Amino acid sequence: MSELLNGSISIAEALASMQKHEFVIPAFQRKYEWGIDKIESLWDSILQGFPISTFLLWEINSDNVTNDTAFYHVIEQVFYKKNKTDIKRSLATYTGIEDTAILDGQQRLNSLFLSLFGDIKIIRDSNIYTCTLVIELDETKIFENDIDDNTYNQSNKKFNKKDVVWKKKYDIRFTTNKTFSSTEFEVKNILNNEYRDKNSREKAIKNAIFNVSENSKEYARSLLEKLCRKIFDEKLVSYTLAKGMRQEDALEMFVRFNSGGERLTTAEITSSILQVY
Repeated sequence: MSELLNGSISIAEALASMQKHEFVIPAFQRKYEWGIDKIESLWDSILQGFPISTFLLWEINSDNVTNDTAFYHVIEQVFYKKNKTDIKRSLATYTGIEDTAILDGQQRLNSLFLSLFGDIKIIRDSNIYTCTLVIELDETKIFENDIDDNTYNQSNKKFNKKDVVWKKKYDIRFTTNKTFSSTEFEVKNILNNEYRDKNSREKAIKNAIFNVSENSKEYARSLLEKLCRKIFDEKLVSYTLAKGMRQEDALEMFVRFNSGGERLTTAEITSSILQVY
């Protein structure tokens, strides 16, 4: 008999489970399709304190899936080029180890994972550029450059303070620059133990904002403290976990609650599964 349980974990806990392949993606899921601008928007929303919606998870074990049931591991590499996205996905069948499948929320979770652990590349004019997520700590420099000239932005929209569909409050963005300014913070560095540990966090932040202008130091300190809280301390990943649910029922639930908001047809689902084989 199936049951639905509600819970919440931190972003760091969710990403750790994805890194250990404890979170998997059913083969009938749509492929990853978020662009760079959408990932930036997600991080900005997190820092502004906006909810990132709930996630629908499915506990899989030997009672409800068979050994030939296919799943994808977390996405570790994405290539963006104009009008096309190439994704490196690692396929696996059920191993007999109790895992958790993501029924709804894979776009958001994969985006967070790619930002901190993955490999995001941009192809332009036959050149390949590696993207790094950075955040500007000096308030006086925010949105000084709307778009990195070397970065292909899929929507081609400038994210400044005027005339935008949605407004970014924080200057958190992907850059293809190989070196950063003294006031740009590489976001994946927040995963270092000195930021995870509350006892060493204050000193780590003090060192990180050393080069920030005096009148922006409080802004920078507050921003990094907020980033730490959002990733490590707050339980932002709220989920509903389906336990004891059969595979066909999980598929029906996915159809009803798929993240795109559009009901999938049987042909689309069948096509996704057949691609695996």
